Amino acid sequence: MNDNHKTAFKQYLAQLRVEAAKELLRAPAPVPMEQVAEASGFLSMSSFYNSFKKMEGTTPAAWRQAQPLVNSCP
Repeated sequence: MNDNHKTAFKQYLAQLRVEAAKELLRAPAPVPMEQVAEASGFLSMSSFYNSFKKMEGTTPAAWRQAQPLVNSCP
């Protein structure tokens, strides 16, 4: 893992989980943070918030608010 991706497995896994969380946070209907964390594979809210903030530079809630609204109507 370290040689091919230039990252440790734990960090790589956290990146995948944060990307999964971002997909859920972009959903048109708001998903509660606890469900986002759990569905993304985080075992606790604190590890979710810490990983998200470390990688994105902001909290999950602030990141969600900063996303443009997706219009589902043509």
